[in-house]
Amino acid sequence: MSQLKILPRQLVFLTVYQRGNRTRVLRHIALGDGKELKVTGTYTGLFPRLLGAHDVQVELFHPLSIPFPWHSRVNLHVKHSARSHRDDLTVMWNEKEQISVSSSLKFGREVTRFRATVAHPFNYTLKQLEVRALSEQRGRKYNQQLQLAGNGGQPADIRLTLQDKSKRNVTAWAGCVTLTSGQLQRVLSVEHMHACGSLEQRSALFSEYLDLNWDDKKLKHNLTYERNHFLYPDKLQLEAVLENIFLTSCTKQKILGKTETNYSSFLDYYVSLEFCDLPNVIVFSGKHQLNKDDIILQSEGRFHLAGHGRDEGLIGVSLKNQSTAAVKNYSLEIEFRAFEDIWLGLTGTAASSSVQSQILVEGIMDQKEKVKVAASKGKECFQCYMGYLKGCGESLSAGDSLSSD
Repeated sequence: MSQLKILPRQLVFLTVYQRGNRTRVLRHIALGDGKELKVTGTYTGLFPRLLGAHDVQVELFHPLSIPFPWHSRVNLHVKHSARSHRDDLTVMWNEKEQISVSSSLKFGREVTRFRATVAHPFNYTLKQLEVRALSEQRGRKYNQQLQLAGNGGQPADIRLTLQDKSKRNVTAWAGCVTLTSGQLQRVLSVEHMHACGSLEQRSALFSEYLDLNWDDKKLKHNLTYERNHFLYPDKLQLEAVLENIFLTSCTKQKILGKTETNYSSFLDYYVSLEFCDLPNVIVFSGKHQLNKDDIILQSEGRFHLAGHGRDEGLIGVSLKNQSTAAVKNYSLEIEFRAFEDIWLGLTGTAASSSVQSQILVEGIMDQKEKVKVAASKGKECFQCYMGYLKGCGESLSAGDSLSSD
């Protein structure tokens, strides 16, 4: 048949297996029409024992017209001991070493070292990669280091140090991180970064500190959280200093925040903002209270510039329940003040009993203008009053009443 013409007229297969003291060889040869295809595999080692050195080599020769190298070879070397491991893999074709992978691991009681390299000839941006790692533990101090390098360029270096400073009833850690980006600078957008910090936790106190620098930017912050008993509020304080972080004319900012709360009915806060291009510190503060005695809601927010000795802005809201068994009585007070020129006030009361119901609302603007609205309703009479006062004596008022016999 015509399809069989591509096959040689005669095929000879030869398989040879040899075994020595530590070496085993398996060779396979195929002959046809004067052409030879040969595959050889060699193992040297003490298999199945894993410790020690192990070598595996596979080699191929062929005369075929196919898109595969006429001569290729794979070498694998593995060496393991109680405290080290080494692996090497190479792939060769066309009489050249094309792919190589190697790794080594050495570890002791305090130090562990690792190294790995990969290289290949393919059309990728990264053709060669090298990784180095170091891990140390001495007592309660830990040191970690990692290096990455590609194509033989400047390596990226990461270093981490940790120290356990804990003692009885106290958990405490301190550490630093250093990064040199090397050829990864375009990816990370950072050339150099250094950060140090600490953590401490007690039964009722948590504190954290961080000092971070990257390129020309700086950030420092300190956080403290204090947990108190049921009768006293918890406290939280945060202090931060920033330099060259925001693209503004002022390169340095300082923030201080304090909070006290019981998470259900009380909140007290204080926030100060300090900018290098402002002469005074901006301060926001306030208190919020819910459901205490006759208070349903009492909220107050203040704004002022440090050094002026007075509030530049104030918003206050108070809602109270002063009812008794015979009379339901609610009152509302709202106050708004901005600098020295603007002042608004609103007060209102609503009372109701079995005999009479009454509503009174009074609004005051800049202590000069006053508007008053009052209404009352009895069993047989309804009264309404509206009044307006401006200055000291000028006033307008109107009233009306309806009654039934």
